[in-house]
Amino acid sequence: MNVAGIRALAISLALTFAAAVRAEPIDMNVTSSKTMLQLGAKDPGGMGNLVHWLYGWKVGQAGKTVLDSGGFEDLTKQLVKICGANPSLGLIAAAKQTTVN
Repeated sequence: MNVAGIRALAISLALTFAAAVRAEPIDMNVTSSKTMLQLGAKDPGGMGNLVHWLYGWKVGQAGKTVLDSGGFEDLTKQLVKICGANPSLGLIAAAKQTTVN
């Protein structure tokens, strides 16, 4: 990843965490796939916050410590597909069905 890409990723993460500090707590185990997709339609950044968290959770479960923007993109695509097909599925359950780790 080049310097511009790292800078953009750092800014994105900083904005994500700044927004998350002001937000209401979200239980990722009970929040439905439908809710995430509805949020994405209204506020793509809000959906990005959820996917960032799920990505961190997935790589943490795998015991990894590497931030891979390609893996994040893959997770986003897989989650949109899984959540679209299973709108009542909780986000943790949806993330468990992805191949990203």
